[in-house]
Amino acid sequence: MDIRQLRYFIAIANAGSYSIAAKNLFVTQPTLSWTVQKLESDLNTKLFYHADHGIELTENGKILFEYGKNIVKDIDDLTKQIRENNNVVGGSLKVGLTVLLSMRYMQSISEFMSSHSHYEITLIQKGSKRIQEMVSTGELDLGLVSFPVYYDNLEVEPCASPFPSYDVSVFVSKENLLSTNKKLKLKDLASEKFSILTCDFTLGNLIYDRCKEVGFEPHVVFQNENWEVLLENVALTDNVTILPTELVKNIKPKDVKSIKLDDKIGKINIGFVKRKHEKLSQPNLLFCQAIKQGIQAQQKISK
Repeated sequence: MDIRQLRYFIAIANAGSYSIAAKNLFVTQPTLSWTVQKLESDLNTKLFYHADHGIELTENGKILFEYGKNIVKDIDDLTKQIRENNNVVGGSLKVGLTVLLSMRYMQSISEFMSSHSHYEITLIQKGSKRIQEMVSTGELDLGLVSFPVYYDNLEVEPCASPFPSYDVSVFVSKENLLSTNKKLKLKDLASEKFSILTCDFTLGNLIYDRCKEVGFEPHVVFQNENWEVLLENVALTDNVTILPTELVKNIKPKDVKSIKLDDKIGKINIGFVKRKHEKLSQPNLLFCQAIKQGIQAQQKISK
């Protein structure tokens, strides 16, 4: 058991809901579920049970909750005291990032927030295109986004060299005739109906632009900013969707099949964007560094 697991457990207990706790912690619900399962396995006990109005603590869960609150408070108080003794100067940062990237770098983000609680931290989760707009207008200091960059007053703040990327796949119903393919080119989808992310997302824009490049106008019948909703739509219809492969790699959507997209938008680069000619504050620079370390660690593991 570590302090992060304990913080997540306490947040779930306070909220009485995995979904509410996930929003409060800026993590995904599967991340919380996995953390609780690991904690229960380590302690060899159940911590929650399902009730009519939500989830409730078991007897052992109540014991962990009461002791855990004091442990977390003591650690926070100790950290605060040490920082005060070292004359740590506070600050603030406002960062935007997508669902996919918050999932990918969740450990780095959580560790940064835990170790820099003296900063006023605001994390906004939106599509990459919308995040770039918010950085451009000054609503956010920094964005961890998918490329390309859409605004002239923005520039890339390198987070690794070469830039990390993610793969994109086509998702279709298992009843769709395309489901027998191992890979698809974009032009293979010319006669299909599309369910896609909104134009607040880089991928939502790239699909339109790239389809036109290969010679057809995509027949978009449904748009949504929630990838789970898009997958459900595909499962129940004959539509197709295009999403980051990694987003759903740990979830097996019922009645939906993932197919490799053989196209230049099948791999999308990511990085930080900020406003040109503006220096990042110390908190933002430290956040960049935390993510860079997370990227480098993942790259070492993948080699």
